[in-house]
Amino acid sequence: VITIDVHSRDVIEGFVIHRVNEAADFRWGSQLRFYWQSCPPGDDLVSFTPDEHKTCVIKICDWITVYLYEYVGNVGRLV
Repeated sequence: VITIDVHSRDVIEGFVIHRVNEAADFRWGSQLRFYWQSCPPGDDLVSFTPDEHKTCVIKICDWITVYLYEYVGNVGRLV
């Protein structure tokens, strides 16, 4: 958990140093982000959530997918 918090602190510090203040900035877009929203219309995404309900949408750069609540294991972290 400490490794994740230290990484997050470093990322935010980089945002401040480079004055990232727009969503279109690559430094922001290159971070893995999770949104609680409706499935984006027009995208060919597989979602088991009804359209009228919100779901977890994952974005990084120009890639978007829907979180399908799959278990991916307890992978180790690079320290």
